[in-house]
Amino acid sequence: MPISILLALLIALVAVVFALQNASTVTIAFLAWHFDGSLALLLLLTLAVGFVVGWLAATPSIFRHRLEKKSLRKQIAKLEETLEEERTKLKVLEEQMAEEPEQK
Repeated sequence: MPISILLALLIALVAVVFALQNASTVTIAFLAWHFDGSLALLLLLTLAVGFVVGWLAATPSIFRHRLEKKSLRKQIAKLEETLEEERTKLKVLEEQMAEEPEQK
């Protein structure tokens, strides 16, 4: 099981324990709205919003790295092909050089 899944499960467990221990009601004011709700629910919602904002901030970088990785793989394939061609040419030249002294 990957470490990231274990870490996510641990965070979820801590969040549930936190919610059960902090069930008090608070008043939340945002612009013209006022809500009465659980402190734990508010903090868990804030955690979720923070996660989404972080994910959205990281998404362009992730896509850029994927495109760069794809481009580099294509470049590696081209270079490997060129290397193989050059090795073939070198082999042919070595064979020609080996035959030349025999001809004289």
